Amino acid sequence: MSSTVAGTCPACGHRALILHPSGAIGCNAPDCPRPSAVAELLDAERGPIHLVDLRKDCYVIEHPLIERLDGVLFDCPLHRVLEEMDSPPSPPSRYEVRLHDEGVWWWTRAPS
Repeated sequence: MSSTVAGTCPACGHRALILHPSGAIGCNAPDCPRPSAVAELLDAERGPIHLVDLRKDCYVIEHPLIERLDGVLFDCPLHRVLEEMDSPPSPPSRYEVRLHDEGVWWWTRAPS
């Protein structure tokens, strides 16, 4: 038996979220393109990380969702750090970047 969950599905926009017996939240709309979107976004293993794709002459950041909730997406501290650097902090690749308790950014190669 599933219970309804208040909220809107990020994949289809319908108010059709349900709580599965397993504890996962999913979308029950028949036309939803990605019913597992909420469960994927709430994945506890991923946590509040930045994904950074370092390239030879630029970088691309995928920000954690909390930055959208807090309204600081355009004032991202990692973005400021990267803008102030003269050269990339690591070789070109994709990285998971977390802010450590002491204010140090930890760079780990992201799984392929």
